Amino acid sequence: MLRANPHLIEINARLWLKALRKKYSLNEMTLSTIPEDEWLELRHLGIDVVWMMGVWDPSPESAGIARADAGLLAEIRKISPELGPEAVGSSPYAIHNYKLNPELGFEWELKALKDKLNSMGMKLLLDFVSNHTAKDNPFLYECPECFITGSEEDYKAHPDWFFPTEINGSKTYVAYGRDPNFPAWTDSAQFNYFNPRTREKRLELLLQLAEVCDGVRCDIVMLTLNDIHESTWGWLLRKKGFKKPDEEFWERAIRTVQEKYPEFYFSWPKCTGVLSGRSS
Repeated sequence: MLRANPHLIEINARLWLKALRKKYSLNEMTLSTIPEDEWLELRHLGIDVVWMMGVWDPSPESAGIARADAGLLAEIRKISPELGPEAVGSSPYAIHNYKLNPELGFEWELKALKDKLNSMGMKLLLDFVSNHTAKDNPFLYECPECFITGSEEDYKAHPDWFFPTEINGSKTYVAYGRDPNFPAWTDSAQFNYFNPRTREKRLELLLQLAEVCDGVRCDIVMLTLNDIHESTWGWLLRKKGFKKPDEEFWERAIRTVQEKYPEFYFSWPKCTGVLSGRSS
Protein backbone atom coordinates (compact mmCIF):
# COMPACT_ATOMS: atom_id res chain seq x y z
CA MET A 1 0.00 0.00 0.00
CA LEU A 2 1.19 3.51 -0.82
CA ARG A 3 0.93 6.15 1.88
CA ALA A 4 -1.63 8.90 1.44
CA ASN A 5 0.90 11.36 0.00
CA PRO A 6 3.60 9.22 -1.65
CA HIS A 7 6.90 10.74 -2.70
CA LEU A 8 7.49 10.18 -6.41
CA ILE A 9 10.61 10.77 -8.47
CA GLU A 10 10.60 11.02 -12.25
CA ILE A 11 13.70 9.56 -13.92
CA ASN A 12 14.48 9.95 -17.62
CA ALA A 13 15.44 6.33 -18.18
CA ARG A 14 17.58 6.90 -21.28
CA LEU A 15 19.62 9.77 -19.85
CA TRP A 16 19.98 8.31 -16.37
CA LEU A 17 21.27 4.96 -17.60
CA LYS A 18 23.68 6.75 -19.91
CA ALA A 19 25.00 8.77 -16.96
CA LEU A 20 25.31 5.66 -14.77
CA ARG A 21 27.25 3.80 -17.45
CA LYS A 22 29.71 6.67 -17.50
CA LYS A 23 29.82 6.90 -13.71
CA TYR A 24 30.63 3.19 -13.26
CA SER A 25 32.53 2.73 -16.56
CA LEU A 26 30.11 -0.07 -17.47
CA ASN A 27 28.91 0.32 -21.04
CA GLU A 28 26.76 -2.81 -20.85
CA MET A 29 24.75 -1.71 -17.79
CA THR A 30 21.01 -2.37 -18.12
CA LEU A 31 18.01 -1.72 -15.89
CA SER A 32 18.42 -4.91 -13.89
CA THR A 33 22.15 -4.38 -13.33
CA ILE A 34 21.96 -0.84 -11.96
CA PRO A 35 23.96 -0.98 -8.70
CA GLU A 36 21.76 -1.45 -5.65
CA ASP A 37 23.33 1.59 -3.99
CA GLU A 38 21.56 3.82 -6.53
CA TRP A 39 18.17 2.49 -5.48
CA LEU A 40 19.04 2.55 -1.79
CA GLU A 41 19.94 6.21 -2.08
CA LEU A 42 16.48 6.96 -3.46
CA ARG A 43 14.87 4.97 -0.67
CA HIS A 44 16.90 6.81 1.95
CA LEU A 45 15.64 10.08 0.47
CA GLY A 46 12.09 8.92 1.19
CA ILE A 47 11.08 7.97 -2.34
CA ASP A 48 8.04 5.68 -2.56
CA VAL A 49 7.47 5.57 -6.32
CA VAL A 50 10.02 5.54 -9.13
CA TRP A 51 8.55 6.80 -12.39
CA MET A 52 10.88 5.48 -15.09
CA MET A 53 9.94 7.80 -17.92
CA GLY A 54 10.63 6.78 -21.50
CA VAL A 55 11.40 3.07 -21.18
CA TRP A 56 9.42 1.96 -24.22
CA ASP A 57 10.66 1.10 -27.71
CA PRO A 58 11.40 4.46 -29.39
CA SER A 59 9.92 5.46 -32.72
CA PRO A 60 12.35 5.81 -35.65
CA GLU A 61 9.82 8.09 -37.37
CA SER A 62 9.63 10.37 -34.34
CA ALA A 63 13.42 10.60 -34.18
CA GLY A 64 13.60 11.49 -37.88
CA ILE A 65 11.00 14.22 -37.52
CA ALA A 66 12.79 15.71 -34.51
CA ARG A 67 16.18 15.69 -36.22
CA ALA A 68 14.72 17.52 -39.21
CA ASP A 69 13.31 20.30 -37.01
CA ALA A 70 15.54 23.33 -37.61
CA GLY A 71 14.13 25.15 -34.58
CA LEU A 72 14.85 22.24 -32.28
CA LEU A 73 18.38 21.86 -33.62
CA ALA A 74 18.99 25.57 -33.04
CA GLU A 75 17.91 25.20 -29.41
CA ILE A 76 20.19 22.18 -29.02
CA ARG A 77 23.17 24.17 -30.31
CA LYS A 78 22.45 26.88 -27.73
CA ILE A 79 23.13 24.24 -25.09
CA SER A 80 26.37 23.25 -26.79
CA PRO A 81 27.65 24.18 -30.28
CA GLU A 82 29.10 20.69 -30.54
CA LEU A 83 25.68 19.04 -30.44
CA GLY A 84 24.08 18.08 -33.73
CA PRO A 85 21.17 15.95 -34.97
CA GLU A 86 22.68 12.83 -33.39
CA ALA A 87 21.95 14.36 -29.97
CA VAL A 88 18.22 14.39 -30.71
CA GLY A 89 16.11 11.33 -29.99
CA SER A 90 12.51 10.31 -30.46
CA SER A 91 9.77 11.58 -28.19
CA PRO A 92 9.16 9.21 -25.25
CA TYR A 93 5.45 9.87 -25.82
CA ALA A 94 5.42 8.67 -29.43
CA ILE A 95 5.62 5.01 -28.50
CA HIS A 96 6.62 2.61 -31.23
CA ASN A 97 5.75 -0.43 -29.15
CA TYR A 98 5.13 -1.20 -25.49
CA LYS A 99 8.27 -3.28 -25.32
CA LEU A 100 11.38 -2.31 -23.39
CA ASN A 101 13.78 -0.15 -25.39
CA PRO A 102 16.60 -2.58 -26.30
CA GLU A 103 19.12 0.09 -25.28
CA LEU A 104 17.87 -0.31 -21.69
CA GLY A 105 17.99 -4.08 -21.50
CA PHE A 106 16.06 -7.26 -22.22
CA GLU A 107 12.27 -7.51 -21.97
CA TRP A 108 12.32 -9.51 -18.72
CA GLU A 109 14.24 -6.75 -16.94
CA LEU A 110 11.16 -4.59 -16.35
CA LYS A 111 9.60 -7.26 -14.14
CA ALA A 112 12.98 -7.80 -12.46
CA LEU A 113 13.20 -4.08 -11.74
CA LYS A 114 9.68 -4.06 -10.31
CA ASP A 115 10.55 -6.94 -8.00
CA LYS A 116 13.77 -5.27 -6.87
CA LEU A 117 12.05 -1.98 -6.08
CA ASN A 118 9.23 -3.78 -4.28
CA SER A 119 11.76 -5.60 -2.10
CA MET A 120 13.07 -2.17 -1.05
CA GLY A 121 9.61 -0.83 -0.29
CA MET A 122 9.22 1.15 -3.52
CA LYS A 123 6.86 0.96 -6.50
CA LEU A 124 7.57 1.13 -10.25
CA LEU A 125 5.53 3.52 -12.38
CA LEU A 126 5.67 3.40 -16.21
CA ASP A 127 4.15 5.51 -18.99
CA PHE A 128 0.84 4.78 -20.67
CA VAL A 129 -0.01 7.21 -23.46
CA SER A 130 -3.73 6.73 -23.91
CA ASN A 131 -4.60 9.26 -26.62
CA HIS A 132 -2.21 8.27 -29.39
CA THR A 133 0.77 6.20 -30.43
CA ALA A 134 3.70 6.68 -32.80
CA LYS A 135 2.62 6.96 -36.43
CA ASP A 136 4.97 4.06 -37.28
CA ASN A 137 3.65 1.75 -34.56
CA PRO A 138 2.86 -1.61 -36.25
CA PHE A 139 -0.47 -1.64 -34.41
CA LEU A 140 -1.77 1.00 -36.86
CA TYR A 141 -1.60 -1.61 -39.63
CA GLU A 142 -2.83 -4.46 -37.42
CA CYS A 143 -5.93 -2.60 -36.25
CA PRO A 144 -6.55 0.41 -38.52
CA GLU A 145 -10.15 0.62 -37.31
CA CYS A 146 -8.80 1.53 -33.87
CA PHE A 147 -7.61 4.88 -35.25
CA ILE A 148 -9.37 8.00 -36.47
CA THR A 149 -9.20 8.34 -40.23
CA GLY A 150 -10.54 10.92 -42.65
CA SER A 151 -11.26 11.25 -46.33
CA GLU A 152 -9.08 12.83 -48.98
CA GLU A 153 -11.30 15.92 -48.67
CA ASP A 154 -10.66 16.03 -44.90
CA TYR A 155 -6.94 15.81 -45.56
CA LYS A 156 -7.04 18.61 -48.14
CA ALA A 157 -9.05 20.80 -45.77
CA HIS A 158 -6.76 20.07 -42.79
CA PRO A 159 -3.37 18.80 -44.03
CA ASP A 160 -1.92 19.55 -40.59
CA TRP A 161 -4.40 17.15 -38.94
CA PHE A 162 -3.86 14.01 -41.07
CA PHE A 163 -1.09 12.05 -42.74
CA PRO A 164 -1.48 9.71 -45.73
CA THR A 165 -0.30 6.13 -45.52
CA GLU A 166 -1.09 2.85 -47.29
CA ILE A 167 -3.06 0.27 -45.31
CA ASN A 168 -4.14 -3.02 -46.89
CA GLY A 169 -3.37 -1.64 -50.33
CA SER A 170 -5.44 1.51 -49.97
CA LYS A 171 -4.39 5.08 -49.30
CA THR A 172 -5.64 6.01 -45.84
CA TYR A 173 -5.63 9.41 -44.14
CA VAL A 174 -4.86 8.88 -40.46
CA ALA A 175 -5.35 11.62 -37.90
CA TYR A 176 -2.39 12.86 -35.93
CA GLY A 177 -2.73 12.81 -32.14
CA ARG A 178 -4.05 16.20 -31.15
CA ASP A 179 -4.96 18.42 -28.25
CA PRO A 180 -7.58 20.83 -29.66
CA ASN A 181 -5.75 23.78 -28.10
CA PHE A 182 -2.40 23.10 -29.78
CA PRO A 183 -0.94 22.00 -33.14
CA ALA A 184 -1.08 18.28 -33.87
CA TRP A 185 1.79 16.00 -32.84
CA THR A 186 3.07 15.02 -36.28
CA ASP A 187 4.93 11.94 -35.08
CA SER A 188 1.75 10.34 -33.72
CA ALA A 189 -1.51 8.62 -34.74
CA GLN A 190 -4.82 9.30 -32.98
CA PHE A 191 -6.87 6.50 -31.39
CA ASN A 192 -10.65 6.37 -31.85
CA TYR A 193 -12.10 6.00 -28.36
CA PHE A 194 -15.67 5.84 -29.65
CA ASN A 195 -14.89 2.46 -31.23
CA PRO A 196 -15.49 -0.40 -28.73
CA ARG A 197 -12.66 -2.40 -30.30
CA THR A 198 -10.19 0.39 -29.53
CA ARG A 199 -11.27 0.35 -25.90
CA GLU A 200 -10.90 -3.43 -25.70
CA LYS A 201 -7.39 -3.36 -27.17
CA ARG A 202 -6.27 -0.53 -24.88
CA LEU A 203 -7.65 -2.36 -21.86
CA GLU A 204 -5.81 -5.51 -22.92
CA LEU A 205 -2.60 -3.48 -23.00
CA LEU A 206 -3.21 -2.05 -19.52
CA LEU A 207 -3.65 -5.57 -18.16
CA GLN A 208 -0.36 -6.59 -19.78
CA LEU A 209 1.43 -3.60 -18.25
CA ALA A 210 0.02 -4.46 -14.83
CA GLU A 211 2.14 -7.61 -14.92
CA VAL A 212 5.45 -5.69 -15.10
CA CYS A 213 4.84 -2.54 -13.07
CA ASP A 214 2.89 -1.27 -10.06
CA GLY A 215 1.14 1.55 -11.87
CA VAL A 216 0.98 3.74 -14.94
CA ARG A 217 1.40 7.47 -15.42
CA CYS A 218 -1.38 8.25 -17.90
CA ASP A 219 -0.22 11.03 -20.20
CA ILE A 220 -2.75 13.71 -21.30
CA VAL A 221 -5.56 11.43 -20.17
CA MET A 222 -8.12 14.24 -20.47
CA LEU A 223 -8.05 13.92 -24.28
CA THR A 224 -9.67 10.47 -24.05
CA LEU A 225 -12.60 11.65 -21.92
CA ASN A 226 -15.84 11.39 -23.88
CA ASP A 227 -16.71 15.08 -23.94
CA ILE A 228 -13.24 16.21 -25.06
CA HIS A 229 -12.98 13.40 -27.64
CA GLU A 230 -16.39 14.50 -28.91
CA SER A 231 -15.45 18.17 -29.10
CA THR A 232 -12.20 17.39 -30.94
CA TRP A 233 -13.24 14.61 -33.30
CA GLY A 234 -17.03 14.29 -33.09
CA TRP A 235 -17.56 16.07 -36.42
CA LEU A 236 -15.62 13.31 -38.15
CA LEU A 237 -16.65 10.33 -36.02
CA ARG A 238 -20.36 11.06 -36.49
CA LYS A 239 -19.89 10.86 -40.27
CA LYS A 240 -18.50 7.36 -39.77
CA GLY A 241 -21.39 6.23 -37.58
CA PHE A 242 -19.70 6.49 -34.18
CA LYS A 243 -21.38 8.11 -31.20
CA LYS A 244 -20.26 9.11 -27.74
CA PRO A 245 -20.36 6.11 -25.37
CA ASP A 246 -22.41 6.23 -22.18
CA GLU A 247 -19.44 5.18 -20.02
CA GLU A 248 -15.98 6.70 -19.83
CA PHE A 249 -13.20 4.38 -20.99
CA TRP A 250 -11.39 4.94 -17.71
CA GLU A 251 -14.30 3.90 -15.51
CA ARG A 252 -14.26 0.41 -16.94
CA ALA A 253 -10.48 0.30 -17.32
CA ILE A 254 -9.81 1.14 -13.66
CA ARG A 255 -12.50 -1.25 -12.47
CA THR A 256 -11.28 -4.14 -14.62
CA VAL A 257 -7.57 -3.74 -13.92
CA GLN A 258 -8.06 -3.37 -10.17
CA GLU A 259 -10.29 -6.44 -10.02
CA LYS A 260 -7.22 -8.45 -11.01
CA TYR A 261 -4.53 -6.18 -9.53
CA PRO A 262 -6.18 -4.43 -6.54
CA GLU A 263 -3.11 -2.32 -5.70
CA PHE A 264 -2.43 -1.16 -9.24
CA TYR A 265 -1.97 2.59 -9.34
CA PHE A 266 -3.16 5.14 -11.91
CA SER A 267 -1.48 8.54 -11.93
CA TRP A 268 -2.84 11.49 -13.90
CA PRO A 269 -3.18 15.27 -13.66
CA LYS A 270 -5.53 16.64 -11.05
CA CYS A 271 -7.69 18.12 -13.81
CA THR A 272 -9.14 14.65 -14.41
CA GLY A 273 -10.59 14.37 -10.94
CA VAL A 274 -13.89 13.19 -12.45
CA LEU A 275 -12.33 9.75 -12.67
CA SER A 276 -12.60 7.20 -9.92
CA GLY A 277 -10.06 4.71 -8.62
CA ARG A 278 -6.72 4.91 -6.87
CA SER A 279 -4.97 7.85 -8.42
CA SER A 280 -2.90 10.95 -7.85
